Amino acid sequence: MRPLSADLVLGLVLGAAATILLLVVYWPALTGSGTELSGFGWPRVILFSLIVLSLLLAVLGWLNVAEGQLNTSHQSLRMPALVALIGSAFLLGLYYLGFVLATFIFAVVLPRVLGRPWREAMIFSFGLTGTVWLFLIKLLNAPLPKGTGLFHSLSVWLI
Repeated sequence: MRPLSADLVLGLVLGAAATILLLVVYWPALTGSGTELSGFGWPRVILFSLIVLSLLLAVLGWLNVAEGQLNTSHQSLRMPALVALIGSAFLLGLYYLGFVLATFIFAVVLPRVLGRPWREAMIFSFGLTGTVWLFLIKLLNAPLPKGTGLFHSLSVWLI
């Protein structure tokens, strides 16, 4: 049996998670003909890109196994897997929480996981959310996910 590299495993798991999110959450949200970019268009673009990149990572991991350059330690898989999990939670959060709130939470959690202090994480989060809000919503008038229920009302008020 051929050994598995951490890159191969991470690429396959990340690709599967992105595919499931795309098919279960964002594909049924298609509206109209699907040719216009609705609020769910951005998450779909991110998920398609993530699927392609994860397949590339899996292929590179497979080639490294073939060349004998193995990295099979669980430690090498821990941080990328955690970042992938947080990214998947962000993409799922876009659907339920809306763009502004999900981006703010993601931009606080990710730097904290990567070891940054709370103060830096909060500054980064406010800066990122504000910049993206200004650029995408105010300047480009791009449709973004608004969430569901109470979060939809909050997003409509913010946007």
